[in-house]
Amino acid sequence: MDELTGLFVWRNAVSLGYMPLESVLATEPMLDKILICYDPESGDETEKLAKAIEDKFPSKTYLVPFVWPSNVAGDGSRIGIATQYGLEQVRTSYAVNIQSDEIWPIELVDVVKENFPIWASRGIEGVRFKVLHLEHNAQFYQGDDRNFWFDEQPHQPSTWNFQSGAGYNVAIKLFKRCPKIKMSHDAWSVENVALLHHCQTSDVHPIVHLHDFFRDSLVDLRQNAAKEIWTDQSKFGNYAVTANAIEESKAKWFDNPLWSKTDSPFIEYINPIARQLLGNLSYKVRWSLLE
Repeated sequence: MDELTGLFVWRNAVSLGYMPLESVLATEPMLDKILICYDPESGDETEKLAKAIEDKFPSKTYLVPFVWPSNVAGDGSRIGIATQYGLEQVRTSYAVNIQSDEIWPIELVDVVKENFPIWASRGIEGVRFKVLHLEHNAQFYQGDDRNFWFDEQPHQPSTWNFQSGAGYNVAIKLFKRCPKIKMSHDAWSVENVALLHHCQTSDVHPIVHLHDFFRDSLVDLRQNAAKEIWTDQSKFGNYAVTANAIEESKAKWFDNPLWSKTDSPFIEYINPIARQLLGNLSYKVRWSLLE
């Protein structure tokens, strides 16, 4: 029988203000296995959280430690290499790559759980999903053409087409485990999929990428991307420029009341498990969710 593994790849996922616990709990109902590939050299609670999830779901969780490499090309290949390594440890016939700052809606999880056996029986090699990219306490589209994000005019529902300045608005997240299918260099999607299916439910209930969600980790998160992931300045110098601009303009945005808003123009798309984090200024693991 075909089974589905959720692949989670973490490095300093707690201190950098991702949502590692919520990304697991939101998707756990559709998963037969949970594989957490974590960097044991993370300097925060990442390893502790991974082990706590293993304790919570012992029959389906297994942990894979992997130290992220250094001195590699700066095109996102550090996370790409780590994710490819994690994928190679998957023991089931299919995997779904779930990044730690994306939260799947309940409706989409239910559809995947119901339809995965059908997709597998048809030999589907990859399933593509729509992604809604939000940023800054889920107040704006990621990459929106605003002056950073200070324009507080609300989005109009008639203009919501899940497009933004983010690099991708769709991605192949679920795929067959076979040698020809490889992670893309930035671990966002996969390559070499022949028989592709688009999940139409995601057009209405998209995966929500909660980018730059917490105020207090924003500078560290952006500088980490510029220095630790997208390090090739000749190719991706804009990451360093953006990170530096955010850090240098901290006095302008740090006390903006948007960070404390407990609502979002996109609230209906956000899984309730993540809605509870709206308005929090930093990420703290809610250990009580694992009791």
